[in-house]
Amino acid sequence: MERVMTGSNMGPQVEVAKPAIFDGEAGKVGGFVTTCRLYLRMKMREATKEEAGKKREERDRKKKQKKRKMVEVKRITEEWEIWDKEEEVARSEAEVKKLVPEKFHK
Repeated sequence: MERVMTGSNMGPQVEVAKPAIFDGEAGKVGGFVTTCRLYLRMKMREATKEEAGKKREERDRKKKQKKRKMVEVKRITEEWEIWDKEEEVARSEAEVKKLVPEKFHK
């Protein structure tokens, strides 16, 4: 009988024994079937928890990527706003130069 450790980060680890090889005795059929059911349920539960953990990690990874993209978009937007302000200042300086006689230009 081989023992396998299972568990999750939510609860204690449980030691699950693999079912012994069935020797064909009629009196041991019920115990063998029960042992197989328990073993398979525990393995399925373990697989489900692992899958949920992987999905959670993937979701967290996507959130981080989205946050990085938002930071980049914000940075670019701020640069554009600065550029727009500089362009407005340059336009207003050009307009002022048109209105002020050339002798007062620097």
